[in-house]
Amino acid sequence: MSKKIIITTVSLILVTLLGVGIYGLVANQPTSAQTPVETITIQHSPPISVNGRQEPTDSTTLKYDATKGHIHDWFVTNNSSVKAGDKLFEYYNPAIEQQITHKQRQLSTLVHMPKPTKESKATSDTLQAEIDELQTHLRTQIVAPISGKLTLTNEHPSKAGEPILSIYSEHKVIKLALNEEELPLIKEQQTLTIHDQQHQTFKSKVQQVNAFPQNYQSKARTSTYEVQLSTKARYPVGTHFSIEIPRQTIQIPNSALYKKDSVLVKRNNRFIERKIKYYKTVKQNEIIVTEGLNINEKIAKNTKDVA
Repeated sequence: MSKKIIITTVSLILVTLLGVGIYGLVANQPTSAQTPVETITIQHSPPISVNGRQEPTDSTTLKYDATKGHIHDWFVTNNSSVKAGDKLFEYYNPAIEQQITHKQRQLSTLVHMPKPTKESKATSDTLQAEIDELQTHLRTQIVAPISGKLTLTNEHPSKAGEPILSIYSEHKVIKLALNEEELPLIKEQQTLTIHDQQHQTFKSKVQQVNAFPQNYQSKARTSTYEVQLSTKARYPVGTHFSIEIPRQTIQIPNSALYKKDSVLVKRNNRFIERKIKYYKTVKQNEIIVTEGLNINEKIAKNTKDVA
């Protein structure tokens, strides 16, 4: 019996030692065998892209004014360059001509009266003054209100309000509209990257930021502001561009939040809690960090993955 007891005891001891050894082996496995925690390298938010168009700095369109008569003479040709004050065309008014002719006949009758009276002399003076005034409206010359390139639309208009010609300033800019959220991202003299439709790029400077909204009179929920950028003269008016506007903000997913106001920063292969300040964006799964993080630091993408 004693021999069986000894064998049984030894067996139990061996089994116990084996179990302890296996546990120790598993417990001491290197941490590198565990699933690594996914991290985010802190960078500024990606730039936004907005559309802009090549436009003249100034332009105007002249329309047909039927009250001045019909267009009798042209002094310019299509695609010509004009300066402010240059003669463009001349109206001639047949209705005024008829009035002048009628009054001239009346005046002639009075002048050739055998015995002019004091009253007839006064009437003659009045008629002559009226004729002189009508003469100033018989022909009306229209001059260029601005300098630029001229495009003729209709040399012989027949309906009131029809466009006759347009004048475009030969100095070009890129115009774009930014909303209230985008406007603080730029300032005058800032350099931006421009992409054309052929995927070529060039640098541009912000020349003007209009502080008054262009849709002020509308009931739109968001105001928009006109911005003008420098451009390349080789692009014709109407060319569209994509404008890259950088952002200095830091954007991280909600999953990186720890205890509502912290993140886990990776340092020396360990994760350390750090308080941050942030605000929520229109995207429910993202936040903008205003304090507490530095560029190129690494944080846990999902704090639930950190044991």
